[in-house]
Amino acid sequence: MNTSTSLPTLGRRQLLKASAAGAAALSAPYVFSQTMTNVKFSLDWQIQGVHAWFLLAAEKDYFREEGINIQIDVGDGSSGVVQRILGGAYDAGIGDTSTVKQVVTVNSSTSPMITYMVFNRSPFVIMSKKSANITKPSDLAGKTILTTPNSSAFRMFPLLAKNGGLDMAKVKFNNVAPPLLDQMLVRNEADALSGFITTTWVNLKALGQNMNDYNTMFFADHGVDAYGNSVMVSRKMAVEQPRVAAGLVRAINRAFHDVQANPAEGIDAVMRRNPILNRESETERLTIGMRQLINTPESRSVGIGDVDTSRFERATRQVANTFDLNRQPRMSEVFTRDFLPPRAERNMRTA
Repeated sequence: MNTSTSLPTLGRRQLLKASAAGAAALSAPYVFSQTMTNVKFSLDWQIQGVHAWFLLAAEKDYFREEGINIQIDVGDGSSGVVQRILGGAYDAGIGDTSTVKQVVTVNSSTSPMITYMVFNRSPFVIMSKKSANITKPSDLAGKTILTTPNSSAFRMFPLLAKNGGLDMAKVKFNNVAPPLLDQMLVRNEADALSGFITTTWVNLKALGQNMNDYNTMFFADHGVDAYGNSVMVSRKMAVEQPRVAAGLVRAINRAFHDVQANPAEGIDAVMRRNPILNRESETERLTIGMRQLINTPESRSVGIGDVDTSRFERATRQVANTFDLNRQPRMSEVFTRDFLPPRAERNMRTA
């Protein structure tokens, strides 16, 4: 089993140099740097409660204390973040872990590197009205499912189907604009939707729906070992600017603990960034994310930001087999622990 976290595209001398620099960065104090580095960071979606720590880190100058001028932009889907970084438009972001595993097999020299796991449990769900009688993957045969462009849930649906004995050919997908997704399900214009629990659950409630009338099918409950969204940086940053990569992760980790201790402070940052949001809804979104996706037994065991090596490799094997990748990427090609703060700084509170 390969548990190395080195960066595979480097020569040995470059690798040692980058690892040494990364280690030095991890132990660096929080001080203002005289040389500031501009970093463009992409969120996975429009601003939501689950983005609180990123926005709070910017407000509290945690990034600046690491020598980073941060620009945080909204996204259009977690798999799209991977493409934004891959194409060079962004330096870092929060995006879909499994998409990186697929991309690295064909773009090993430029694929992003995952540096901090956020959603330990996959947020992917199938939401449906109970009247549709959809409680397991095979129930989706002959059904129409709503999805959106750049949806990671849609991208990972073949794995759910394979595990659940569902023939993909018997499912119809309707690709719609994000604002229409939940509304169309409410209007019975499809049988179900695929999406993120943090997004669709709160959106349906905001549309006046009684959630007791809905079924929620988590991919994770049907054999999908995939992790959810993670912080990722460009391979160029990981290799050439390890101090910046470590500083970025350290700033996010600091703010995460601030939000865990005081969620209202995090929501304050969200509301200041987008005042038209509903505070109650975003608070619920944050609560769902923290309780169901982040604060898991695994996260409490390995610390926020890290992963269980065996599960990570098992999830990679699922992706490689389901999508017929030309090879199974090594963990070291996808995820690195080089920039994680010390374990003592990543403790999760008990549930």
